[in-house]
Amino acid sequence: MILSNGLSCAISSCFPLRFQDVSSILEVPDNQVSVDPNHVGSIIFEPLDLKEEVRDNENAVLFLCDTASEQDAEETMVLEHSGNLELGGLHSGDAPTIATTAVGQMLNVGELLKQSSDSAAV
Repeated sequence: MILSNGLSCAISSCFPLRFQDVSSILEVPDNQVSVDPNHVGSIIFEPLDLKEEVRDNENAVLFLCDTASEQDAEETMVLEHSGNLELGGLHSGDAPTIATTAVGQMLNVGELLKQSSDSAAV
């Protein structure tokens, strides 16, 4: 999968073939979503705008919390991991590019009776 902003920037990735590109059947604005049709789960790539009021290492966690809120799952969201990693081959001038990550699980309130869990990774 390649996610491009229409200019010269792109993100490429590889993950298990069971995840299908949602944009082949639905319009997906400003992000790329892949789902596993046999399980309740998805992989979302979301280029984020810099939030000056948020420390760099908290941006991914803030996005994950916002996503949980939009899904009415903020009460059930469990943050499993957050951290930073240096993207070795990607630089901004002489400085290396740092990515923030957040991995969590959330249970949509509407799905509580079905006991279906949604996982999100940023």
